[in-house]
Amino acid sequence: MNLWTKEEIYKILMQLDRMKLPFKNYSFVQENGKLKLLGSGGSADVYEAKSRISDKKNYAIKVIGFRNQNMDSTEFDDSVWAQREICTFPGYVVKIYAHKELWITFDENDHIVSAEKKKPVELLRTSLKLQFIVMEKMTPVIKKNRDGSRNLIPGALEKGEEKEILKLAYDIGTALKEAHYNKTLHRDIKLENVFYSEKKKMYKLGDFGISKKTRDGFAGTVAFTKGYAAPEVRGTKERYDYTADIYSFGIMLYVLANHLKFPDSNTYSANPRIQYMSGYVLPEPEGDISKELYDIIARACRYNPDDRYQSIEEMLLDIETLIYGENFGFKKEYKRVYMVVGLIMLALGMGVWKLTLVPEMTIRISFLQYIFLAGCLGKGIFKILKKDTTFISVVIFAVGVYLMASSGFSWLKLYFLLWMTSSSGLHSGVVASGILIANFTSLLQSLNGMNLWIYSGYGWIAITLISIAYILLTQYIWLVSGGSKTKRIYSRKEFYWMIVCVDYALIFVVGCVSETRFPQTGLGEFWYSFTNLLYRMNLKMVGICGLAFCLLWIAHEKILIWYRKRDEKRV
Repeated sequence: MNLWTKEEIYKILMQLDRMKLPFKNYSFVQENGKLKLLGSGGSADVYEAKSRISDKKNYAIKVIGFRNQNMDSTEFDDSVWAQREICTFPGYVVKIYAHKELWITFDENDHIVSAEKKKPVELLRTSLKLQFIVMEKMTPVIKKNRDGSRNLIPGALEKGEEKEILKLAYDIGTALKEAHYNKTLHRDIKLENVFYSEKKKMYKLGDFGISKKTRDGFAGTVAFTKGYAAPEVRGTKERYDYTADIYSFGIMLYVLANHLKFPDSNTYSANPRIQYMSGYVLPEPEGDISKELYDIIARACRYNPDDRYQSIEEMLLDIETLIYGENFGFKKEYKRVYMVVGLIMLALGMGVWKLTLVPEMTIRISFLQYIFLAGCLGKGIFKILKKDTTFISVVIFAVGVYLMASSGFSWLKLYFLLWMTSSSGLHSGVVASGILIANFTSLLQSLNGMNLWIYSGYGWIAITLISIAYILLTQYIWLVSGGSKTKRIYSRKEFYWMIVCVDYALIFVVGCVSETRFPQTGLGEFWYSFTNLLYRMNLKMVGICGLAFCLLWIAHEKILIWYRKRDEKRV
């Protein structure tokens, strides 16, 4: 049974569906008594599916095995789990919901006799191994027509618009970055494995069927698609690394910019005799793209792996710089400066806050509370180091529940616990470090017998330091997480810093108004109390110092960018 007709495949799959197989919660969509085929590849077919519980969402089921090209069971399991692990990252990888392998036995009329998860002890001539994957329904960006021609979606990609090519480059590059972070080589980056969401206006990477999870970032087995494969992968016995994926990624972008033609080819078929010549350099594509984009693609596709981008992060930085401008690229490259300076400002600010604004407050923390805060701080450190924070979040929640049960329930405590457990590791780390620093300052005060009100006139320093810390750390979070398009435009156009400067200017104005005195009667009495509080904070100094810091920060970045451009021109 090496060859199966569509009718025979439909018959077998519909029998399985009636048996609520391969999945109890998902079924194939039928149209006019036939399954709804979404697409076919070299080794698999993809059919539309739906939930047996709800019809609100459509899925796709990939079926492997009818062409005798199914994978080794262990490799199948590993590749699916690699994609499932990566698709937890929001967005750019096609989601997988379930997978299963079945050994099916038929009679002479192709009626299913048995369907088992485990391999039968005795394989019959009528036994067949099928592998199934349930994933989100997506539209492939490239479609082959009956006449052999191909077209792309969306329309902007079909036209070869540079803006849309860069959009795809960023989305798929981000997915590839997550894969490499998880030490997974995709090994089959090509247009056929890129999908588009019309609703979300985003691209996703799929089909990790021949991906390789590695220990050290290297692979040695030969697995590739002709034309997209890096030179060192084709028939080589040497090991290769992430730069092989970067080469394939670059070729994909080149094909998009070259009207769906491979290098030195007039069609969507590779010309390996020329493309894989030693020292080969990509010619400029026929499409209307900038020299900067061509330079990025050409560097990704250099013949020697050592001459390419050595990480997808490095390539993404150049892509983002081209999309969002030199300012954003500079910020992204030096994003850790925001974090380091922000944390220093926070540490100083929390210490000064305790000494100046609440000198009489005694902050005592129990042993379990120390464990809770240490866990929150550790979560922040794990987040910065890009480590898994799941276990530490469970510990934080468990300790927090015990503390709340032993000290008395309140909705405020519950909200704080849920926020510290579910929020970004950086947020929880910042809050925990602030509390610990205030606690340490309180202990020093009690040990030294310090005059509690000696620094009460310097509260504005604490407000300034903490506000600047918040501003810098927020910028860092945006740069690390990617953020929405709006946030990235703020970073690119300096809107963010302009808004911050305006805010500090307004704080200065409020500080000036707060010095006006009103009679202590009626509304004036309320205003007197309120302005007295503002006066104590010395908002005039907060506004002046905050605005001065922002202007100096913007100026130092502009100067460094100017020096970099000057040096690049000299080179």
